[in-house]
Amino acid sequence: MKLNAALACLIALSSQAASSQEVAGVASESRDAASGFIGSMNFTVGRIARDCLADLGRTETPQQFAESWQQRNTKYVVAAAEYIQARFNEATAKGDDTKNTLLEELASVRRTAEGDLKGLYDKHGKDATCKRMTALIDGGAYDITPGVPMFKELEALSAWSQSHLKEQATP
Repeated sequence: MKLNAALACLIALSSQAASSQEVAGVASESRDAASGFIGSMNFTVGRIARDCLADLGRTETPQQFAESWQQRNTKYVVAAAEYIQARFNEATAKGDDTKNTLLEELASVRRTAEGDLKGLYDKHGKDATCKRMTALIDGGAYDITPGVPMFKELEALSAWSQSHLKEQATP
């Protein structure tokens, strides 16, 4: 499975059929935080890939670099995409105001990640930031492991996603 398709749900939010759990309410502060964390990390990895690889003489494409990170973190990337999709479906069913509020929340995650990266470029210079960030990403420091502060929330998001997918598969 191409994870970019899963991540497109975080950005583009294409619609799919709502599940019975969505009727009961999908939103959760913990899942919102975990999916925002994954979305922010994914954006940062992708932006570093776009901004830095050619300048560093790297041969892989930005897409290959990002997909490598996504594959190492598949469990959480897919869970975040599934959750955001369910949130979007629920918000769409409630009307334009709710949907627009959710879209603004998602845009805010991206703006925050953009601002954080710009801050690094401004503080340390683009070249130094690119070298450091690609080394961190290549070395696995950006991978989701038990040492990540939000690990408990990320594991809960993954468990929710697995349960949600099973419910959707049940006729």
